[in-house]
Amino acid sequence: MNAPRMRFRLALFCALTSPLLAQSQTFADEQSSVEAGRSVARAILIFRDPWVCEMPLLSARCEADVRAVVGDRGDRIAKDLPGSGPRPFSGLNDFIEHGNRDGFDRALVYINTATAPDSMWATEPTEAALFDIGATQVAIPAALDNAMLRVFASSGALDLQARAKSGKLSAADSATVSSIGFGDPKKLMDAGTPSKSLIAASLARFPEPPLGAYRFDRPSAHALFGLTTSWVAEFIDNSPWIGQSDVDAFVTAWANQSVAFAPSAAPARNNFLSVLHASPFNHDRALKASVDVETAVLAALPKAEKRQVLFGAFAAQLAYNAAVLRDENSARLYLRVMADIDEVDPISPDVARLRATSATVKSDDWATQFALGRDLSVAILNASASP
Repeated sequence: MNAPRMRFRLALFCALTSPLLAQSQTFADEQSSVEAGRSVARAILIFRDPWVCEMPLLSARCEADVRAVVGDRGDRIAKDLPGSGPRPFSGLNDFIEHGNRDGFDRALVYINTATAPDSMWATEPTEAALFDIGATQVAIPAALDNAMLRVFASSGALDLQARAKSGKLSAADSATVSSIGFGDPKKLMDAGTPSKSLIAASLARFPEPPLGAYRFDRPSAHALFGLTTSWVAEFIDNSPWIGQSDVDAFVTAWANQSVAFAPSAAPARNNFLSVLHASPFNHDRALKASVDVETAVLAALPKAEKRQVLFGAFAAQLAYNAAVLRDENSARLYLRVMADIDEVDPISPDVARLRATSATVKSDDWATQFALGRDLSVAILNASASP
């Protein structure tokens, strides 16, 4: 990306988001201010890489994050963006809600930095500093080893540094910024250990909420493992998400659960976690290592439990295929196999009812497939949710 386009994007983001954030509510506490920054940074990541939003695990939060940037402006937000079509925002929401990938363009990808605007600094300087911290927590891990994206991702820390030099930070806020190491943005532009250490320090002070709490001691346990196995692969395929602290915790919990099901999977689990956290991140190695974990678990399970894992995995893949890949051969396989796995019926009446409909869905009916895959995923999650 050349420098003029970079400057255009930075200026355009400020023009688009400042009016919205100027009207933001006064935040009640530190954590909510940090989360507001995370939300806007996640929205920018969604504009760039939206495919994981088809997961029911993330879809509601995706909608909220996108609306945090768009506000009530709807599709008008993109009127000045290059290549904008008529429905960049409503089309993106249609994808998140219904898996319809045909209704939106990628114009919103031009919005790519998140910093607290001048209006917030003028009226709520502490909240603005916390906003920048939250945005940086999300943006830096998402940049991976892309030097240009790391420059964009460091915008929150650069903003903090500039405000500190201009005297806009109170002594307490300066101490907070210094304590988590965000006073030196150059370290955040390094994809190695210094950057990871700074992000880890900020997360220790302002932890990110978990994606969800699910139990593996219920009849849904093996279907849930299959479901999350597919989602782990999706996160790896959409690698800017894999470094997010909440996603990392979710993926690590999945890897540890593999050993609870099959102690013999421990070597595969250990290798997977090592590859997952290696720098630089290697997509192919991580994907193979996750498959090795799944293979080790399946090899140790009885046939009925193995089939339930397969059912959960195919439920997730059915939705993803319908929303993103649209391969009819894969769709036929998923539908045929899922219709045959009645071992999952005791999980809940909803799972039994939805499974029975698999045999009637056409291989090119993407809307119905997406709805079926998502509804099955939600039914399995509901049966597994912690009280």
